[in-house]
Amino acid sequence: AAVAVAGREGEYAGRDMTYIHVGKAGGSTSSCNIREAFPTVKKHCGTRHFPADGPSESQISRKVSCYTHYNDNMHCYDVNDLFVINTRNPVHRIASWYLYEVSSALR
Repeated sequence: AAVAVAGREGEYAGRDMTYIHVGKAGGSTSSCNIREAFPTVKKHCGTRHFPADGPSESQISRKVSCYTHYNDNMHCYDVNDLFVINTRNPVHRIASWYLYEVSSALR
């Protein structure tokens, strides 16, 4: 199946997905490779510039037109009919959250 891709000049034709970031489920890592999410999460990415400019941009990135964290103001929920949501094993997610909170408290 063919995928409609936005033009390189910034048009949004073909970008018809919303990416909903779920915390402690790999969302920051995924977001580093999604153009619409990058400005929000770049402090977690280790670079100041979107790494996949040009033909190496992923197909998911080429389809996403709106990014939101799951508990943000829901500004993306009514933009598109298609959603990408990152998931993780619930036990691993809780362990990741716990370790993140403990390390934050020790800083």
